[in-house]
Amino acid sequence: MFEENDTVYHVVDKKIEKNNVKCTIDFERRFDHMQNHTGQHLLSSVFITLYDAPTNSFHLGDDYVSIDIGLENITDEIVKNVEDRVNELIFKNIPVKSYIVNNEEAKKLPLRKLPPTDVNIRIVEIEGIDYSPCCGTHVRNLGEIGMVKILKTEKYKNMTRVYFKCGKRLLRDFQEKIQS
Repeated sequence: MFEENDTVYHVVDKKIEKNNVKCTIDFERRFDHMQNHTGQHLLSSVFITLYDAPTNSFHLGDDYVSIDIGLENITDEIVKNVEDRVNELIFKNIPVKSYIVNNEEAKKLPLRKLPPTDVNIRIVEIEGIDYSPCCGTHVRNLGEIGMVKILKTEKYKNMTRVYFKCGKRLLRDFQEKIQS
């Protein structure tokens, strides 16, 4: 997929022989991404709120989800405090909304990170908790994340890489471990 002149192009691996095609979304995969991406927003927000530790990168793959936070030394107590706060907010089922603003409106918001553009900036807001420029997919409220579990941390450059899972992905992981 790529975008050019405000048009999104989906690239396929073979020539399409028909004039009309039916496309579908794999909603189970999409919802997994929605849960884990919104979980990342919430986790990043709590790390910066509690420990002034910004998120420097995010990885959402099929095998693992991680963020690199600007914190060199992380303790078990920090992990527990962040995890407890994240899940406390999830249990409150706070709304998640998105909207488009211009550059002047964006400057008035308490953004964690400045957007890479200055026009048609899409803001994802976890009501009263987090404001982030983002064009990804997200749940409608925090309750749809289900739960967040930090699985492990490791030093990475001058940061800490935090591995975590959310929602159905976390449930499947737990089920597999219990069956082993």
